[in-house]
Amino acid sequence: MHQIHTAALDKQNKREMWETIIAEYEQLEISQRRFCEERGIKMDLFCYHYGRYKQRIKSQSQEKMSFISAFSPSKMHGDELRLIVRQDFEVHIPRDFDAQHLIKVLQTLRQVSC
Repeated sequence: MHQIHTAALDKQNKREMWETIIAEYEQLEISQRRFCEERGIKMDLFCYHYGRYKQRIKSQSQEKMSFISAFSPSKMHGDELRLIVRQDFEVHIPRDFDAQHLIKVLQTLRQVSC
């Protein structure tokens, strides 16, 4: 059994350490209690970090989804596709528009609109 000591770690290293511990837990098919007992981790400490980890994952997922769902392709207008982004932007994309350039445009719009 090994003890978890986090006092000397900075915030980023603590997060990475807990994400590693949580990834190990999620790969196993054992209870949180057993996992913590076998590793010498206080159950309440594990539950705290596991809850925060789940919140971060959910938040990141929602951010991605809100951007993705913000694009609603409308009908083709002649030779172009029109995308409306969160009712803030309207983008007209010709059929022969370069895909790599479109990716850069969408990444820029994401940064501007978030």
